Order: sequence, then structure tokens, then C-alpha cells
Amino acid sequence: MKRADHYGMKFTVWVRNLIAANLTHQPIMTEQQIVELRAANRELASIGRNLNQIAKAMNQAVDLKVRDRVNYDHIVELQAGIEKQKKAIYKIVSESNSVWQVK
Repeated sequence: MKRADHYGMKFTVWVRNLIAANLTHQPIMTEQQIVELRAANRELASIGRNLNQIAKAMNQAVDLKVRDRVNYDHIVELQAGIEKQKKAIYKIVSESNSVWQVK
């Protein structure tokens, strides 16, 4: 009952989620985890838009001066952002599995 209260759930919802998570071996997200996943998805979408803009600029660049402005550092920065979000998502899913004691 303490764990259900800790996650802001009714005891019956907690038990149902615990059983479902262990039977399906799929993460069951708490409301807070869903909020965090949505934020991570928004961040990844933003990174994707930035990559599309870079690709478009590179494809439309007639001279190398424009291409030089979009350099390796920009791509490395975006890659770091992607890795950060992937780690955040992995952490949320791992925490969910740990909440429900899924192995």
C-alpha cells in the first residue's frame, strides 16, 4: 500500500499494473514517467527538425561558404543531444521496470 501511495495510485491500480507488467514484461508508466517521456519526445522532435534544416541548407548550398558554416561541431552537438535523450528514455523505462519489479 505504501508503494501505491508513493506513486499516487490507488492500491487496486497498483496491483493491476504490477501483475500486468510482470505478465507482459512491458513497462507500465506512471503519470510522472509519461510526462517525462513526452518531454523527451519533444526534445528529440526538435533535434530532428534541426537536422532537417541542416540537411536542407547543405543540399541547397551552391558554394562551400554556406557549407562551411554548418560544420562538424554542429552535427556533434546534435548527436550529443540525441544520446542525452536516449539515455533519459532508457532511464525512465528502467525505472518503470524497477517500480513493477520486472526482470
